[in-house]
Amino acid sequence: MTTDLHFHSTASRRATLLYVLARVILKPFYRIWPLNDHGLRALRLIDTTLGLLPYAKTVSLERFAMPTTPTAHCSVSRPTRTR
Repeated sequence: MTTDLHFHSTASRRATLLYVLARVILKPFYRIWPLNDHGLRALRLIDTTLGLLPYAKTVSLERFAMPTTPTAHCSVSRPTRTR
């Protein structure tokens, strides 16, 4: 079995903006989030709810099972631009 590793030397402006916004908003939020049963239950509910959202048109998700655990391979195709 082969494994494809992808290394990106530079991040796009969009990815950099998303990273900065996540650091500015989510890092302080998770510092005050309670790590007890109620807080973890709420995080699980949020994660499940967000998992119901549709994937972007450029995302392809293939689910398959390895001997010990279910696995998913997520790949992104670059959108074609027309002028």
